Amino acid sequence: MPPRSQHGSRKRSPVLRPVPSDVAAESLAKGGVVLAPTESVFGLAVDARSEPALHALWALKGSKPAPLAWHIARPTTLLEQLGNVGYALSLTQRRIVDRLTPGPLLLAIELDPEQLGQLRETLGVQAGVLDDGTHLLVRIVSQPAGSSLIAAFDGPIVMASLPTNASARDFAGAVRALDDAGAIERIAAAVDGPPNPKGMGSTAVNFARDGSFSVTREGVYERRFVEKHARQLVLFVCSGNTCRSPMAEAIARELVKESGAAIEVGSAGVFASMGNQATSEAVHAVRALGIPMHRHSSRNLTRDLMRQADVVFAMTAAHAEAARRFDPDGATVIHLLDPSGREIDDPIGQPQGVYDETAQLMRRLIEARMIEFGFLPKPTAQES
Repeated sequence: MPPRSQHGSRKRSPVLRPVPSDVAAESLAKGGVVLAPTESVFGLAVDARSEPALHALWALKGSKPAPLAWHIARPTTLLEQLGNVGYALSLTQRRIVDRLTPGPLLLAIELDPEQLGQLRETLGVQAGVLDDGTHLLVRIVSQPAGSSLIAAFDGPIVMASLPTNASARDFAGAVRALDDAGAIERIAAAVDGPPNPKGMGSTAVNFARDGSFSVTREGVYERRFVEKHARQLVLFVCSGNTCRSPMAEAIARELVKESGAAIEVGSAGVFASMGNQATSEAVHAVRALGIPMHRHSSRNLTRDLMRQADVVFAMTAAHAEAARRFDPDGATVIHLLDPSGREIDDPIGQPQGVYDETAQLMRRLIEARMIEFGFLPKPTAQES
């Protein structure tokens, strides 16, 4: 209970005012507890290497020690540290990191004991500080003031929630929560930032060693939002989106279905009319491979579609050049489907046999390309 004066009124708490990030970093270096913002809520930061600082943090919170998240400012820091211990994220996991961080994600990355031990040694932290014995806990902060504090401090930072797990949307709310807990005097410094309109916790995502992921707690990001951004899009492009690219889409979709990969497949035409069905010859050619072609409706290639795609496979050089005009920033990877540079001729108006040969050729090329780009697993010795 907060101390009271002789007149029975509550003792006035010291005023907690924000300071620049470099000043707050000096407080961290001295073992202090610092109030700092993230893009989700305000939290309490300490030097992860300092046992006195960790002890002060848990004493302030009035709870038993538990693993905390290592807070970093850039995804490259995580990728470099994982690479140093011989661990690489899967394509799906990497996509989540690339698409949703920095941001309100708490990543729990499964590592083996040796890898965790090497990482602890590199960072200079004890077991159980930023891991639970099997998972490294990481937050990549996008909030400018919070990331500035991280950048200003020469060492690993962990952060915990406010006392009683209060979710403060702004600096004033965080100060009130600390004041209510009688803990303001224990805060060495504070960093302010713009109010967070949501005031929600981060979304927890588990990265398993087999390359899969799971959302274990919804927060700022809903489960479906994370799952949507985890899926990769492979796009096939031709002229009218009624012959070659629909066949390629159907073939690739079947390959993805067989592998269980979290990949979306689509197609479009650079000169397409909207809403046309695939030609009957294209449908028959794909079915001759034992692959169903679901109801198809042609569509035009758009800039938005290009931005969604991870890679675009074009049938001809002209298609590739047209696709690049939809992506002037060059953010999307565009390749000819045939790595040798040979173009896939348009079978429109040709006999069924030409369609069949085109479908057979594309199946071989699509499988090879998708393995090359990591969308499909490499075949084992027995399979090959």
